[in-house]
Amino acid sequence: MYASMDSMRHKEALAGELSGEDTIPEVEKRKSVMLKKAQQTGIDLEKTGMSDKLGAYFEIYNNKQKYNEYLQNLRVERGAKQRESLAKAKFETMKSAMLEKNYLAKNHLNEEVPFDSEFWFRIGDELPEPRLHIKEVKDPLYVEKPIGKYEPMSKNNVQVFNPDPKKLIKKKFHSKPNSNAEDRDINLDLNSDMMQKIFTGPIHIDFGSLYVKSKEVRCFSIRNELRSSILVEVNTSGIDELSQSDTEPQIIPTMQTGGFNIVFTSAAEMSFRQYITYYINRKYRFKFLVTALVEPVQLDIDRDVIRFSFADTNMEMVTYETIKIRNDGNAPGEFKWLPCMVKLPTGEDHRLFYVEPDQGVVPAGAEYEVRIVYHPSGRVFKGEDGQVVLKITDGREKIVKCTGFVLESRCVFKGVSGTINVGEIPVGQTKSIPVYLQNTHKNPAVFHIGEKLPPGVHVSPPRGRITADQIEAIMVTIQSNQEQSIKFDLVAYIRGGIRQSVTIQAQVVVPRVIIKEDEFDFGDVLLEHTGESILTIYNESNIKAHLNVDLRERVGVKEKMGVECLEFYPISESGDDESSVMVSIVRDDDDHDLDSCKIKPFSTRNLNFFACLVSDDDRLDGKAPSDAGDDSDEDEKKKVPSRLKQITVKPY
Repeated sequence: MYASMDSMRHKEALAGELSGEDTIPEVEKRKSVMLKKAQQTGIDLEKTGMSDKLGAYFEIYNNKQKYNEYLQNLRVERGAKQRESLAKAKFETMKSAMLEKNYLAKNHLNEEVPFDSEFWFRIGDELPEPRLHIKEVKDPLYVEKPIGKYEPMSKNNVQVFNPDPKKLIKKKFHSKPNSNAEDRDINLDLNSDMMQKIFTGPIHIDFGSLYVKSKEVRCFSIRNELRSSILVEVNTSGIDELSQSDTEPQIIPTMQTGGFNIVFTSAAEMSFRQYITYYINRKYRFKFLVTALVEPVQLDIDRDVIRFSFADTNMEMVTYETIKIRNDGNAPGEFKWLPCMVKLPTGEDHRLFYVEPDQGVVPAGAEYEVRIVYHPSGRVFKGEDGQVVLKITDGREKIVKCTGFVLESRCVFKGVSGTINVGEIPVGQTKSIPVYLQNTHKNPAVFHIGEKLPPGVHVSPPRGRITADQIEAIMVTIQSNQEQSIKFDLVAYIRGGIRQSVTIQAQVVVPRVIIKEDEFDFGDVLLEHTGESILTIYNESNIKAHLNVDLRERVGVKEKMGVECLEFYPISESGDDESSVMVSIVRDDDDHDLDSCKIKPFSTRNLNFFACLVSDDDRLDGKAPSDAGDDSDEDEKKKVPSRLKQITVKPY
């Protein structure tokens, strides 16, 4: 305890020396306050020995306060030194950067002026900005405003002629005098005072950076404030890059501004710098400077290395990434992409990486988005590398490196060897068969059915995902409205695997159906009564035939034929629905169902009409028939009545 007290006293003394303050009056003051409080309470501190202890306590307390102040001062000084060192380091960095860019001030003798850091960066004492009196010196040739004897004006009213070269003057003046006054004006001699009233500009036309074979136009302007007209001619002969300029002479009237379109174009890269001569009144020659930097067409892309991978929710055979093509030049840039081609084991060429769209034009100062597509070859699964090349017309090509990753997949058609024969299908009827695609790998497989299918063939589903060791049923539906032979390859493309194919063939035929009766005569039918007749139909085909009865009135017959009196409904309970006109013909000798067709006239008259039986090629919404038997004998093709139809004609 005493050792700590001695240490504290030493620190307090040190703090007192540094601060130059005396700590004894503060201790005595605090001690006297405590003694007064003790006397008021009736406590004798002298007898108890507490007086010395209180003095020691207050001395220690005061030393602590001094020491804390000392530490605070040290922190403040240390922070100030750090900030000063950072400012000096920043100043040295800025100074070195300025030296590298050659931004140091130079005097009129082209010699480097000593660098004054305190003046430029305000380090140290704040210096007032120097105010140097410099006389304004004007070029006697290019005056701001003419001052003549007849036109006095103050200096404050002087205006500067500073035309914008990008703003073209559409109005062009004639090149030959139209009157004697104009002819006299363009032949006048101009003195110095008169020349001060002719303004030209700009004296330096800078086209900036231009693309090869691009065209850029700037305007050279002449302002005439004389009281007479002037003739201005611009000579660009012998300069191929300015051969398309509009240099037709112009007679500029008083208080008018004329403009000459300076057109620049170049077929090669160059740094152009030429003085162009122009004449006033054919006697006074002057020059202005034209500069340009011709560069190849430059198209920038935001990325040159791309990695491709398939998301779990991606059901497509390809994936893509979008990149932007930027044109910061003065003219449109035309481009074309070259794909990355690989050779498959089958000998076919496969586009591994390609771009959509593969060609186009990027307007000046605009962006163009394209897609780089990755289509896996199904051969490499640890990363397929390739590159697509951007060909730029009149520019340098660029290369985008691509790497694609895909999971390996394997699928086969289950239970299929070679060809699937669907057999015969009636015209207009639908027949569906399942084809099973099995995943034989541990990874999920994504498949797409080829889009090149013959007319009348539909596949469902056309795409999908098959989990590991699972089977997907693909329904192939065939429906044709004409007799034909169908044979095609059903191709299943597997993402990350080898495509699978199976051949499917079918024969679409027209069923041969014969009606035994040639005519149906109901005879005399009483009013409110019905008459009946029997219709016998034969099916000579090997397949089921679906027929429709067409009861529409015949075209071209004006007289009513009584077709509206017909009504069809089955006689037997097992027959077809009464509202249906569909007749099913099945090759079964034992199936002789009778359907009834009755007539019940509402007036005394003879009914004579035709009822035509048509096949399902005119009725496409019928129910799909069942499979036809392939083991029918030749004897079964004879005329055997398969179903008897009885027609009822009933007036409404």
